[in-house]
Amino acid sequence: MSITLYELSEEAQIAEEQIMLWAEEHDGDITDCPFNDILDNLKGDINQKCLNIASLYKNLNAEAKAIKDEEKVLSTRRKALENKCICLGTYVSNHIPKEKAFEIKDARHKIKWGASKSTWIESDLEFGKLEHIKDAVKVTKSFNLTEIKKHIQKNGPIEIDGEVVAKISNNLNLQIK
Repeated sequence: MSITLYELSEEAQIAEEQIMLWAEEHDGDITDCPFNDILDNLKGDINQKCLNIASLYKNLNAEAKAIKDEEKVLSTRRKALENKCICLGTYVSNHIPKEKAFEIKDARHKIKWGASKSTWIESDLEFGKLEHIKDAVKVTKSFNLTEIKKHIQKNGPIEIDGEVVAKISNNLNLQIK
């Protein structure tokens, strides 16, 4: 069983105390004290243990840095692949009919348009115009689309001065599976 740095330090402290007792009993002369060699050996063991711990520290630190560097490489690679997928999806979507019933499939793939809804708001609409809808405007002065969508689903499109400023839009989104 390997002795720990803590245990070595404790033993060195005991050896130093024994040397001090020896010195008191021998008028300060510690040249023949048997604990001198023990203390020297313990100090050597402590130094070696500290150097071993320093090696472990450096190895672990180097491994952590290598992992961090690899994470950056993988993140960059992942982003490049995600962007390539977006480009390929856009490429396909620009060359097939945009119809809800459209579908291409085989044993490996299925390409179709999926229906979704999004909340549309007039781009130059002032925040104050929708403050009558609870929680429609966040403190950061951005529109809370979730609350506006709930309001539209309950009450229909939002009109101000006879003009529709917010409504639910039906969209078709390309799905490749």
